[in-house]
Amino acid sequence: MLKIHAESLARRGHQVTIATLGPQSEIAEEAPINGVNIIRMPVRNIYWPLEKGKNKIQKIAWHLIDCYNPMHRNDLQQVIDRVQPQVVICESIAGWSPAIWKDIASLHLPVLQVVHDQSFLCGKGIMFKNGQRCLKPCRECKLLRLGYRYASRYVSRFIFVSHYQQQFYHDCHFSSVASSVVYNAEPLSLEKKSELGNPKKAMRLGILGTLTLHKGAHNLINAFKLLKGNFELYVGGNFCSEDFRNQTVQLIAGDPRVHLLGRVNADNFFRQIDLTVVPSLWLESFGLVAVESCAKQVPIIVSNFGGLTEIVREGINGLSCDTTNVETLAATIQKVYDDESLYRKLVEGTHASIAKFINVDRMAAEIEQLCQEVINR
Repeated sequence: MLKIHAESLARRGHQVTIATLGPQSEIAEEAPINGVNIIRMPVRNIYWPLEKGKNKIQKIAWHLIDCYNPMHRNDLQQVIDRVQPQVVICESIAGWSPAIWKDIASLHLPVLQVVHDQSFLCGKGIMFKNGQRCLKPCRECKLLRLGYRYASRYVSRFIFVSHYQQQFYHDCHFSSVASSVVYNAEPLSLEKKSELGNPKKAMRLGILGTLTLHKGAHNLINAFKLLKGNFELYVGGNFCSEDFRNQTVQLIAGDPRVHLLGRVNADNFFRQIDLTVVPSLWLESFGLVAVESCAKQVPIIVSNFGGLTEIVREGINGLSCDTTNVETLAATIQKVYDDESLYRKLVEGTHASIAKFINVDRMAAEIEQLCQEVINR
């Protein structure tokens, strides 16, 4: 999404520079990509976060430093002196730490922070613990995120990617700084299903994404076992761990109707399925996979909480339900299977329902307006 943001703003005539982190020890300027300048800066922590083989103590130390790490200030000063920006838009700040909000503000520059997940509230960024989503930060996360709460006062405006996410942060009393909602958008091409047919011939269900417990893959498999009729299940994406893969294989128990595809091309994946299920157990901030599915005229079943509820239009492009309840999830899938007219209606409603989520220029214009507001303030 950072790439889409940067390139869309560049196309609107703005000079855009991405300052990002890298494993090198010095500041390095890279060749521009699609009109976007790139400057890579060293991580001022005990190791580059993508390095493997770090022990638990090293990882804990890295995260504790990242809670509020002022060591990037000199590097940031050099880059800002070189670029001379009017506004700084922050996206993922893992590795930078929230200290950069204060550092940027001290240079008399407005700061916009795009909030893509729950990482400002939760150490893992997913608000999910012991198999359940968290309704508020636990004691440990409150402690780990004190630096974020403190430094949030230096942000000019927060940008959330859904109203649900904005309200959740508000309910958690994260910050009193003003905020806005700008929906994500992806430049997707719309395709019509080559053959609608009768889904009862074999309704092909699909789930796509990194396969983890909080994404709800196991709930979907258990719901799949309860379905009555001719179904197949296509599972696309990499497993988060070998242990989770083994658990999944054991849960499938050799059922030939379930296909583990591994990493796949999203367009090709959606072309071969009839119904996408996004059974998230955590608070999805947005959920681009649902938009990608609708772009290929594949209706969706999603969780009835989180940002996904702002993509699905109930009875128009899909249905929502309590995906934490296996029986409820199965009943919702069964409803679409049993009612052919409903299925056809959902298919026909997919494209129009996502118009704003594939309009990148709309998204860029909204961000542009917020930039202008904080600059002129």
